[in-house]
Amino acid sequence: MSSTGVDPSAIGSNTEPECTTPDQSSSDELQDKGFPPQRHAGAIGLGPEYAMGASVSEKLEGLKEEIKGKITGRPELVEHGRELRTGELKRKEKEQADAEDPFSTPGNGQK
Repeated sequence: MSSTGVDPSAIGSNTEPECTTPDQSSSDELQDKGFPPQRHAGAIGLGPEYAMGASVSEKLEGLKEEIKGKITGRPELVEHGRELRTGELKRKEKEQADAEDPFSTPGNGQK
C-alpha cells in the first residue's frame, strides 16, 4: 500500500482486513443451545413454511364462498370456504403433495 502524498491520519492503523472464519457450529450444537433446527431455503430467509397461511385474496375468496354457501344452504360450500379462509385447504394440499412419491410411478411420456 503506497502512502505517498497522503496524510498519515487518513490511512489509520490496522487497515488490512482480517480473515476470520465465522463460527461453523453444527446443527446438533445449535439444537443443544436451544435453537430450532435450521430448515431454510437459503440466504434470503424463505423456508419450507413460507406462504403457508392464507393470503388476503384467499381469505376474501373463502369468505365469499362461506356467505354464498350460507345463502344457498349448501354446507359443503360453507366448509370449503372456511378451509380456504383459514388456510386449512392449503395445508391439506401440501400434506397430500408430500405424501405422494414422485418416483414410485412413471409419469407421462416415460416408460
